[in-house]
Order: sequence, then C-alpha cells, then structure tokens
Amino acid sequence: MQWAWGWKLAAFVALFLSSGFALSFASAVLFGDGAGAPPPAGVASWLLLASALFATWALAAGMEKRPVSSVGLRWGRAAAAEAAWGLLAGIVAIGTVLLAFAALGWVVAANSESAASQASEYSFTQASLPLFIAPAAFGEELLCRGYPFQLLRSRFGPVAAVVATSTAFGLLHIANPGITWLAVTNLILAGVLLGVAYWRTGSLWFVAALHAGWNWMMAAPGFSVSGLDMGTRGLDFAPSAPALLTGGDFGPEGGLLVSLATVAGTAAVWHAGRLPGLSRPAEPPGSPTRGRRRSTARESGPRPPDTPPLP
Repeated sequence: MQWAWGWKLAAFVALFLSSGFALSFASAVLFGDGAGAPPPAGVASWLLLASALFATWALAAGMEKRPVSSVGLRWGRAAAAEAAWGLLAGIVAIGTVLLAFAALGWVVAANSESAASQASEYSFTQASLPLFIAPAAFGEELLCRGYPFQLLRSRFGPVAAVVATSTAFGLLHIANPGITWLAVTNLILAGVLLGVAYWRTGSLWFVAALHAGWNWMMAAPGFSVSGLDMGTRGLDFAPSAPALLTGGDFGPEGGLLVSLATVAGTAAVWHAGRLPGLSRPAEPPGSPTRGRRRSTARESGPRPPDTPPLP
C-alpha cells in the first residue's frame, strides 16, 4: 500500500501523545500538587522515554511482528561498546567548542552573586543531572530516529529520512526559552548529525549516548542546554563574549561555533560510521531495498571481514 507508511507514522505519533498524556496525568496526581500540575522535570524525562518506548513497541512488535531490537537496540556487550563510543563522540564534539570558548577568553568562573541572582526552573546537582539528561536524550532519539526514521527510509530513502527527522527535531524545540532562528538551524544541524550517525552505525545506543554526552558536556559546567538552565553553576560566558558565536543565554547551541561543530561532526561520523561491531539500521518488512540488498550480497559473494552482516 502506497500510503501505509503514513498511517503507521500517524499511529506512532498518536500512541506517543496519548500514552504521554496518560502518564503525565498519572504522575501529576502522584508527584504534583494536583491533577492540573505538571510533573517534576526529573520525572518528565522518564515519561518521554516511556511513551516513546511504548509507541515503538506497539508498532514494531505489535503491528509488524519484529523485535524492538530491530530499531537499533540490540543487547549484550555490543550495546555497551556502542553506547561508550557514542558518549565519547558527544563529549568530544561539544567539548571542542567549549575549549575554543575558553581559549578565546570567552568563559569565566561564575561568581556566587551572579549564580544566586539567576533563577532556574531546574535545580539539578552533578549527581542527579545524568538521571534527567540520559532518559530525555534516549526518548528524543526513539521519537525522532528509531522507528520513524526506518519507516521514512524504507519509503523515501535515507537522505529524505535524515532531512525529515532532523527538521522535526529542530522544530520540537521551537518553544524553548530564548530560541532564535540560528538556534533552530543549529538544532536541525544537530539532528542531521544524529540522523547520519543512526544511518551509518545502525545503533540507537550509539546515537542516544552521543546525544546524552553532548547535552551533559554543556550542562555539567553550567551552560544552558537548548535554552534550558539546568541549575548547575560553575562557568559562565564573559561579558565580552559575542552572543552570535557563543549562543548567549540559549547556550552554545545558539551560536555559530556549534554550527561549524555539527557540520564537522557529521563529516566525521560519516567516515567513521562503520566501526567494528556496529550494524546498519534494520528496515521494516516490505522495504523495497531489503530484498535487493540480500540478493546483491548473494551475487557478490562473501562480505569483507570488516563489514557486519545485515540484520
């Protein structure tokens, strides 16, 4: 069916939204001041993850009868290695930008008076910060990559899947505090980086860890993440730092240096994507390229030893 992908994508979004609403209502009753109060920030990231996992399971396992691992979540030591590589990649990518800020004299230690005067919606400690960042990153990757990416890829090809999911990823942040068009552009470019990483590695562990490492590396020193002040205090931008390059109050993702970093990171991931132990993304049953790849593999003989088998 020509429009089967559209119905499946709509079902995925509907299941994500409905389950998210139900979980948010329940958590507001349990953890908030009442049924009308939003859940705490730390709980909200886990609700996002749970809703995205449910929608993925319902469509992949429930409708298409394939394991959830087929979206790039295989288990075992390979998963740990993929997550470790992704975490390192995210930390290095944004860490390079922060080092550039420091080298140019645009970063100073946050003094206690300025830190106290800055009101923050969040108040995470260094210990609790990963408990918010990790599920939020994982949930966003399930929502923007994972099953929707595979669905779009099987119908329109990988480039269209990267463009569509990256645009959606950027627009999901349109209501964040201090958002600018440059920030939206950078978030779309970050989505391209993550989309290409998923396309090339086939591992959602790698992509989610890259996303989490990227966000943690900004939040831990005290910078805002996509406009959200995590409440950690340590470093701040110097008054002389140009907001156009640093991102200002929105955080590094609102500046031009991150634009360069995402482009460079995408190129690096493209060339390094086929690391040993990383597989390519599985495609949903009925994909026009799935059978063609298998027949091509039979005709061309054994694969090179450094190329993992297709799922």
